[in-house]
Amino acid sequence: QVERPGQPPSFVFGTLHSSDELVTALPPPVTAAFQSAATVATEVVLDENAMVALTQAMVLPPGRKLADILTPEIYSDLKLAAAHYQMSMPVLSRFKPWALMALFSLPPAEYKRNRAGLMPLDEMLQNDARATNKKLVALESAEEQIAAFESVSEEDQLALLAITLVEANDIERNFGA
Repeated sequence: QVERPGQPPSFVFGTLHSSDELVTALPPPVTAAFQSAATVATEVVLDENAMVALTQAMVLPPGRKLADILTPEIYSDLKLAAAHYQMSMPVLSRFKPWALMALFSLPPAEYKRNRAGLMPLDEMLQNDARATNKKLVALESAEEQIAAFESVSEEDQLALLAITLVEANDIERNFGA
């Protein structure tokens, strides 16, 4: 809770991009603060425009092939991770290295819950804010997030992807899923 004399209190609540019920089952004080809020600020407002922009930005431009970008070792690790996650290599081969890093930064259990219709906490709170006519604001735009990823050199993207893929083999333990 953040207070300023003469102003109603504000609340800061950190979220995870997780649909695990251990994360989404909010404690009563958090639920009460959310219900009393007139405005909800989230990392990015996930509306249709943001989703389209993020999806388009994640895909390699025509003529670029992931197999030409990745080292043989990283490509091999990607194939192992794809099998572990039950993801299609033809689909994954269309993504930029930073997008793959983002995809494999969550455990397979998260994707399974998403396919079952469960929403990550941040998305759930945005939907609840919309349903209760709260003002919904973004701390950054989808374009700002994309620019941050795109500003990372391809060499650094590959290094980060390599680490992510190695950790993907043990992500359930590391993530706490």
